[in-house]
Amino acid sequence: MGDLLSTLPSRFQCVGAGKNFTHFLLFSRIHPDKPHPLMPDDRELLIKSDYDPAIPTKIIVHGFVDNIQLSDWMQRMKTKFLTAGDFNVIIVDWSCGNEFPYYQAVQNSKIVADELGKLVNFLQVC
Repeated sequence: MGDLLSTLPSRFQCVGAGKNFTHFLLFSRIHPDKPHPLMPDDRELLIKSDYDPAIPTKIIVHGFVDNIQLSDWMQRMKTKFLTAGDFNVIIVDWSCGNEFPYYQAVQNSKIVADELGKLVNFLQVC
């Protein structure tokens, strides 16, 4: 039968759209409805954004077969955070890689986690 794990994909593959993106969208009290895109290691985007290193950051990540366009729970959670306090709120959108087949979405989630870790490390040193 062989090793089942060796059949799993080892890199991110978009299931539907054919793109390879994890999107990081920053919201703040200044712009609660206008997201600023962020990318790991992109200082220019960070400088142009409302990111404030002096306040706490909250990160919202959806799961399997979910996305920020069809589900409103992420928007509601973002609004609750911004109403409760002064936070940087980052919504992570990886909807291009979280669809069936499930094994591919599982593999993609590992890459999303790695990209998110890079963003968090980047934000800590800036």
